[in-house]
Parts: sequence; structure tokens; C-alpha cells
Amino acid sequence: DLLFAMTNRTEFRDVALDWARKRQRVEPSQSWSFALEAKLSQDPVARRKATAMAFYLDPNSEILSTMKKQEIESAAKEYGKSNIFLKASMPTDRDQST
Repeated sequence: DLLFAMTNRTEFRDVALDWARKRQRVEPSQSWSFALEAKLSQDPVARRKATAMAFYLDPNSEILSTMKKQEIESAAKEYGKSNIFLKASMPTDRDQST
């Protein structure tokens, strides 16, 4: 991230994004990797999903603090239901057919 910011060389951004995405699979409870993807991603959908996840994990993220509040809230609202850490509702006895 820092090398990309200093040089604006896309190879550094691409390496940082690849690393962040790999770390998301290994340690999905770590907010930094989602925040880094939110900051660096050129894909608007991936950026918004990563923003929502980073906000859920660390609403006081230093990286997110540089983003517009409306952008964060919109992403959280749009992708909050796909959050892997939020428990899916379990069917009740009434929901199951016999």
C-alpha cells in the first residue's frame, strides 16, 4: 500500500490486493485485509463488499476513516446481509413442514 502510494506503480497495488485477498481467506476476522481491499480495489463491487466487511469488523478503522461516511453506510446496508459472521436465522418448528 505504501509503495503504491509513493510510486503510483500498479504492480505494487496489485500485489497488495492479492495479498489482502489471500489473507481474507486465511483470517477472515482480521479487518485490515478488507480495509486494504476497500482502499485499493478498482472493482466497484469488490470495493463496496470489502468496505462493508471492514466496517463490520472495525468501524473505527483508520483506512475507513479516510472514506466518505455515506459510502461506508451505503456499502454496509447493501452488503450487510452477506456478512459471513452474522448468524443466519434458523428455521423454527413452525417453518418446517412435516
